[in-house]
Amino acid sequence: MAASSIFKTKRQEAKAAADAAAAAAADACAVCEKLYGDDPEKDDLWIACDRCNRWYHGACVDLTQVTLH
Repeated sequence: MAASSIFKTKRQEAKAAADAAAAAAADACAVCEKLYGDDPEKDDLWIACDRCNRWYHGACVDLTQVTLH
């Protein structure tokens, strides 16, 4: 029983790490893969895609505040 309990704990740790990595990837720009705060020059505009639910820097998809208004 003890080995099974240890294995389950390691499996849970691996799943938690994978979930955390997936969450970080979902919050990163889908083009350049940088997180908010990693590139202050691009952080002035983020766009959320309604289709894929991913985030994009405006600069990475050639959009500016002027383009959107």
